[in-house]
Amino acid sequence: MPRPKTISDEDILAVARRCFQEHGHSMSTRDIAKEIGISQSVLYQRFGGKEQMFLRAMIPEAPDLSALLDRPPGVSARAYLQVLTRRLIKHFEVLMPAVMHLMTYPGFDLATLGEAHEHLLARQLHDALTALFDALIDSGEMSGTSEGMATVVLGLAHTMGMHASMNRVPPRDEQVETAIDVLWNGAAP
Repeated sequence: MPRPKTISDEDILAVARRCFQEHGHSMSTRDIAKEIGISQSVLYQRFGGKEQMFLRAMIPEAPDLSALLDRPPGVSARAYLQVLTRRLIKHFEVLMPAVMHLMTYPGFDLATLGEAHEHLLARQLHDALTALFDALIDSGEMSGTSEGMATVVLGLAHTMGMHASMNRVPPRDEQVETAIDVLWNGAAP
């Protein structure tokens, strides 16, 4: 009868992700196992090898689209756009460091990028934002083109999230508000 797991795969991957982010993909599985407090053979039993563990650790969980896009009750379209943009910035702030490490991995290729992109729901996020903006346009709360608006909001959040992760300082509220003001001027009903 096998021994019960004393540490979950998710906990192992969280430690591995931190180790890889701090030390790069050259961090040994022996050192990761030591950091976790398990044997190196347990890592290989659970993940097959270093490359599989690296890829699983560095491709973050897919976002919860409904939580990301949820509109608080009674919030105007403009205020919702600010809330939504802040949520997206936080999403990209967490996502970007992991993806940057993933892209520098020697075994990384376009197929891996495609799989990661699909896993992280990038297209679905854009489509969901487009549908959301379609609804705001149809209700008269906003004008413009939904697809263009989705692209611009994602680009803004991606850029601000990337800067926040690189500088380890989130954007100030007034930076987000100013960016949304510029965007809103083209989208106001």
